[in-house]
Amino acid sequence: MTAKETWEKYRPDFVELLRQVGEAVKGLGLTWGEPEDWTDDEYSVAAIVGLRKRNLGTVQITLTEEAVREGDGDGLGFLFYAALEGGAILASFAPDNYTPECWSYDEAGLSEAWEVVLAEVNPDTIARAFQGAE
Repeated sequence: MTAKETWEKYRPDFVELLRQVGEAVKGLGLTWGEPEDWTDDEYSVAAIVGLRKRNLGTVQITLTEEAVREGDGDGLGFLFYAALEGGAILASFAPDNYTPECWSYDEAGLSEAWEVVLAEVNPDTIARAFQGAE
């Protein structure tokens, strides 16, 4: 699958994971923005976390592309990222990051990598990280 086809397939899953994080965030009394398309060099969706009228940071999920990050190749991967305004990273997760196995070259590998993201990213933990930053 191309990056665009993969994006079209997984974007609803990205939004659903963001929705789950948003519910956990709102459960702690913080505000949560609607997921927005943040696609630039790679396909991405993100939402803003806030406290009253102040932005605390963002939660972002990106479909990473080997060609963009490494200069060549047709592998794809996933990156979950939560950061405060100003850049402090609260959470960053990519299956098999910093190894050649971070790139998937077929639909089965991508599906397996997404399942790893779902197993490792805990919406309540992400929400509590933002709560501690207020």
